[in-house]
Amino acid sequence: MSVIAFEEIINSSSNQYSFTALLIHGLLGSRDSFLDFARSLASSLSSSSDWRMVLVDLRNHGSSVDREGLTPPHDIANAARDVANLFKSLNGPWPDVVIGHSLGGKVALQYAFSCAQGDYGDSAQLPKQVKWLVDHMVNLGFSKFLSEHISSNLKKSGEHKTFSFNIEGVIQMFESCRDTDYWPLLEQPPKGIEIAIVRAESRVTWDPDVVERLESLTKRENDLSSGKVSVHVVPRSGHWIYKDEPERLLEIMAPRMASLSDNLTFSFNMSVIAFEEMINSSSNQYSFTALLIHGLLGSRDNLLDFARSLASSLSTSSDWRMVLVDLRNHGNSVDREGLAPPHDIANAARDVANLFKSLNRAWPDVVIGHSLGGKVALQYALSCAQGDYGDSAHLPKQFLSEYVSSNLKKSGEHETFSFSIEGVIQMFKSVRDTDYWPLLEQPPKGIEIAIVRTESRLTWDPDVVERLERLTKRENDLSSGKVSVHVVPRSGHWIYKDEPQRLSIETLAFEEVRSPSPNPNPNPNPKADYSAFILHGLMGSARNWRSFSRSLASSLSTFSPPSDWKMVLVDLRNHGRSAGLHPPHNMVNAANDLDNLVKSEGWNWPDVILGHSLGGKVALQYVMSCARGDYGSSAKLPKQLWVLDSVPGIVNPEETSGEVEKVLETLQTIPKSIPSRKWLVDHLTNLGFSRSLSEWLGTNLKKSGEHETWAFDLEGIIQMFDSYREMDYWPLLEHPPKGMEIVIVRAENSDRWDPHTTEKLKRLENRRGDESVGKVSVVVLPKSGHWVHVDNPKGLLEIVTPKMASLI
Repeated sequence: MSVIAFEEIINSSSNQYSFTALLIHGLLGSRDSFLDFARSLASSLSSSSDWRMVLVDLRNHGSSVDREGLTPPHDIANAARDVANLFKSLNGPWPDVVIGHSLGGKVALQYAFSCAQGDYGDSAQLPKQVKWLVDHMVNLGFSKFLSEHISSNLKKSGEHKTFSFNIEGVIQMFESCRDTDYWPLLEQPPKGIEIAIVRAESRVTWDPDVVERLESLTKRENDLSSGKVSVHVVPRSGHWIYKDEPERLLEIMAPRMASLSDNLTFSFNMSVIAFEEMINSSSNQYSFTALLIHGLLGSRDNLLDFARSLASSLSTSSDWRMVLVDLRNHGNSVDREGLAPPHDIANAARDVANLFKSLNRAWPDVVIGHSLGGKVALQYALSCAQGDYGDSAHLPKQFLSEYVSSNLKKSGEHETFSFSIEGVIQMFKSVRDTDYWPLLEQPPKGIEIAIVRTESRLTWDPDVVERLERLTKRENDLSSGKVSVHVVPRSGHWIYKDEPQRLSIETLAFEEVRSPSPNPNPNPNPKADYSAFILHGLMGSARNWRSFSRSLASSLSTFSPPSDWKMVLVDLRNHGRSAGLHPPHNMVNAANDLDNLVKSEGWNWPDVILGHSLGGKVALQYVMSCARGDYGSSAKLPKQLWVLDSVPGIVNPEETSGEVEKVLETLQTIPKSIPSRKWLVDHLTNLGFSRSLSEWLGTNLKKSGEHETWAFDLEGIIQMFDSYREMDYWPLLEHPPKGMEIVIVRAENSDRWDPHTTEKLKRLENRRGDESVGKVSVVVLPKSGHWVHVDNPKGLLEIVTPKMASLI
């Protein structure tokens, strides 16, 4: 409460970031004013670098009204100092970029000025960029838009409404904004900083003298002893640029912010085909390169969204460069010099090789080709293996091989095709007439050719499918490469459009439990009205919750009013059948797995999530990530979140029984090949563990030849348990998302809860209602230990069913 209110958005699924941007709203606004723009900006930067967006409520505004420690005078200097105090309290990186609108623009300039003077101490660091979007709010007149903007700052107060800002404090801040002068800062910006002034074209308050003075600043000779000032004009915009022209603003800001890492490179050379590249590492370093080749009548733009998704999904495991090309006669490669006939597959593949020669950088490790591009990819591999591209060329390690209005471009008052139709016809004939079965029969050593086909494509006749299947079943031959075939269900020819998630994302194993149908002849594929995700605990699996889920679905179907529910029981990463997902194995990635599962299956977002123990913290992380926009604008928060006997804060091992730690240490001493389940149960009971715990651990065995082995990844589970103990979700419980209820179920006889934690929960439940945030409820499950669904399933059902039914 001694610092201003704020929230964060991080555009990385790993919750790690390399750069920080601070966004400061204008007069009578709040951090909510900037929320949509901040999400768009974070998204547009995600392909180049990992960013944290910090949005603040200035003193006297939003949730910072009446905060302790924010004493008068309410001027620009103190508003800027509030920002500095916030970053000191966070003890994290200071902002690299500061974006201020209107009043916030002057706060941003004061912040840079004070920071440069050392007013905030030695730890403070100057931002690399300060963006002042438009001047302060004066002489606008009371337009409808302005009136609506001010009315958006109302909050409920009993039966009436009141302003969410402190009007007296705001007036003082406006006077300070009007009276402070930052021209000296613009005349001599601190070394290493860029101050970008973004102004609206039509602003009346931008008088000619001010515009001319700004322009003169941008035309000065470069002085290495000071920073830089740039000016950008946004046409067709009023004062609220981020509302009127957000896309134009992104076009100005994203490349400049991305330039801090030099991460995105768009290179064009008239002697080679057009291309662009993206790197999923903020360090601009990469270990692997993937080449993506579009199909007939397409362009690299067709694969752009998929390439971004693929790069993002790979970012947690390795650093990749994605190279997207426009084939000859397509896109920006039409009429390029040096791309002479014949327009066939061989020359299209040679164009690709010439591009990589001209770049003088790593050759592709993976080539992904769609339709026509698939044959170009195969020709590229064949020619590369034959040495046609010289000694410097390297064979890729993998190939992925799989068609008009979007290919129009402006030509005067009309539209014309963005490809050369004659050249395309020649290429199509070449596609039809070339045969790559010999390459698939004998792929070059060290290469994998992956054929990705759709389930329903009529052109995949049975003979071709059978021939491909035979290739995959051949005995391994160390003298040659490998062929694999992958089938994507529910997709047409454009797999990367129809089912992009199936191409790029690893998903969790799951099973479904449905409400029983009263219809004697039910629909074999009914669509449920509501859905709930059930998340098991450490060393558990989906099947542990089958019985309870069936009872819950049945109970909801007969409750008044009856409802049709789909229960999705997942195996969390490293558990059950969800092995092999990329590390790090932590709460953030375990929650990301749920997002990926929803997207890959094309489901509606879950209405309810129930998480037990470890699963409870995964559920809390899912809500936190979803609320801050990590899963994209289409993601919807659940209406209810159930946390079943899971302590929401940091777990201190010294304050627990240590049973879990002892179990994990013991399991590490047991051989991977276990004689039988009986042997394991007897072994564990002899070591002092209870019979019930030993038998439960025995349910996690699976058959492996004549012996048994664990169904979970023990090392991955240990990493997840460490993350479970370290993560703190009290801030989420203190400010739950609006419109959502978080229900904490505490088992009466559980050993997980200390008096301090239970008292903290009680205070949260008893606080006054606030319509701007959600609700927290605490329920005690009687006659139950930690295993709530086993110890008292009937009692748990009686608690959960009515609340879930209340959503209907």
